Amino acid sequence: MMQRSEIAARIVTCARARGWPLFVGNGYLTREVMAMVDPGEALALPLQGGMGLAGAVAAGFVLAGASSRAVVLEGDGNHLMGWSCAQFIAFQQLPVIHVVSANGVYASTGGQTVPRRGGLQDVSACAAALGYGRGFAVESAEELEDALAAAADLALPALVYVAEDPGSAAPRRSPETSARYASALRT
Repeated sequence: MMQRSEIAARIVTCARARGWPLFVGNGYLTREVMAMVDPGEALALPLQGGMGLAGAVAAGFVLAGASSRAVVLEGDGNHLMGWSCAQFIAFQQLPVIHVVSANGVYASTGGQTVPRRGGLQDVSACAAALGYGRGFAVESAEELEDALAAAADLALPALVYVAEDPGSAAPRRSPETSARYASALRT
């Protein structure tokens, strides 16, 4: 299992290196990314208060022609809430790398359990059911790097489930707003 901060850092590094916009579901992952990305960098859009919508915003960005590829980073609770967004990404066969940091809880809202079956073992079946090109189950930094590289070679959507340590420390809130990130991403 990986710490949330390490997962976020590796995804930010990948997006930054390839020039892909990164859309982050609300909760602690937005805080992690906001601590790593300057709002003026035109790299990430942390969707504070946008639970389950990171996939939808990424899809719109790609469909509008603003980028040839996008990366979504969200927790498993966000992913569950935005299941229809994942289905839309697959239906449109959008080149989205959809990374789900799976810790089994809604960490930032009180630690309620995220309903799920099978855990990481079912990622390939889940990706296939959605219509994604490929699914990856990841438990280490090396596996995450390999999955991101393989997903980058696909012209289809890819689903990457990363096992997050549910004991990851809560990050500090950022004084920035999502609007500042959005204005930089538009330019």
